Amino acid sequence: MTVEDIRTPLTVRRECEQIFRKAGVEFTPLTHQPVLDYQAAADVRRAFLLTGVETKSLFIKTKKGLYVMFVTTETARVDWKKLRDVVGDRVMQASPEDLTRETGCRPGCAVPLGLPSSIHLVITQDLLAVPRIIFSPGPPEETLEVSSAEWNILLAQVANPVTWYK
Repeated sequence: MTVEDIRTPLTVRRECEQIFRKAGVEFTPLTHQPVLDYQAAADVRRAFLLTGVETKSLFIKTKKGLYVMFVTTETARVDWKKLRDVVGDRVMQASPEDLTRETGCRPGCAVPLGLPSSIHLVITQDLLAVPRIIFSPGPPEETLEVSSAEWNILLAQVANPVTWYK
């Protein structure tokens, strides 16, 4: 493995920024203390008067070794049986080491965009039911807020396979 192969939150940020640029969506992250839990996310929401719903991105591994980023709202609970049916294989939460190695994200700060194209995105339709969505573009010290309409435009630019979860 070379230095270029090692992913970091800044690598993710650059790739996320490219997705925004391709989509023609403004990329202006807010900078703040690191957000690695929902309490810190709530503090940032209050400090910056954000109105969106925080995403929850769970890094999943299938029995066959496929990696999946499951993206939902912060308060949603995962129906593991339904997720297994959507993915077509047994699933389990990937290890923190898998998350860091495969995505460049830190535990507690998995992201929905800027991921290697081999990672399958499974996204809940709940995210389209809210007016605005909040997520990190990689570094836990940065937050973005986009409209649901922009979210769809951004997803059209990713190279990852995308499956909608109802």
